[in-house]
Amino acid sequence: MRFFPALISLSLISLFFIPSLDALPAGNPISPQAKGTFTTTFEADYTRPEGKLEEFSYTRCNASGGIISQGGLTSGEDVRGVEGEIYLPLAATAYSFRDNFDIFFKVGGAFADWQLDWYQDGAKVSRTDLESDWGVALGGGIRARLIEFKDDWKIGMSLSYLWFKTDAAERTTRDNTGRKYKIQDWAVNQKFWSGVHSANFKDDQNVHQWQSALYLSKPFNKFLPYLGIKYFDFLSKYEGTIEGFDAGGVSLGTEKRTIKTKSKRNVGVFAGIDYQFNEDIIFSFEGSFIDELAGSASVTLVF
Repeated sequence: MRFFPALISLSLISLFFIPSLDALPAGNPISPQAKGTFTTTFEADYTRPEGKLEEFSYTRCNASGGIISQGGLTSGEDVRGVEGEIYLPLAATAYSFRDNFDIFFKVGGAFADWQLDWYQDGAKVSRTDLESDWGVALGGGIRARLIEFKDDWKIGMSLSYLWFKTDAAERTTRDNTGRKYKIQDWAVNQKFWSGVHSANFKDDQNVHQWQSALYLSKPFNKFLPYLGIKYFDFLSKYEGTIEGFDAGGVSLGTEKRTIKTKSKRNVGVFAGIDYQFNEDIIFSFEGSFIDELAGSASVTLVF
């Protein structure tokens, strides 16, 4: 019972919170592509990332916009166990401006599920489950072969950027007894505004990620295995707003929450393999480790 006040606060905070860490599949830039070559790739990416809270703030206002209260996490409040599942179906097109130097662009969708554990004075008080609607994803970058060694060993690199935007589908929090809450009900039950009868909720999240990678590869017949090391960083800015209404449907005010998150780890390793089915089709599979667990499968058409 001594943690119940903290549970109220932390549950509310967590319902607003969607961190995000999405890994950009490195892809193998070492496969020779002649100048003037176009490629189109269809890929499916799955990621289980870990993140950390960078910043949290809220502002509660009345119907006229006057500030009722504002602040951030209080002393003893903490967020741990930020884990997610991200799905990215993407289509990419690339063009080789010179031999073995490509520029590419990506477009597709993004979907994310998240779990977050909330603590008060070192004791876990709740877990939040977050589910998003499908959103849009855009990205791009460059890929290049850098060095060729004896026996066809090659070193390559890539620089890439990805942006995606999602909205909330459902947010629920479970306390240690397993009881589940929704954000609209919580705002009414905790009387964010005097006389509140109902509430609605909307949110918006933008994620920006940058990644650089170095690769080592050697072909074996139609197979091209590769491995490498990568560095990535991301910035996720999330804004959510609750609006409360009285019994007559008149607005009583709003509460806005702003969340910024970053990657828990920045350096990782990856390995993958390309299979040259024929001159026009390449199948690729890739996995990432240490920074997060991720997998990618794709098929590339060469024109």
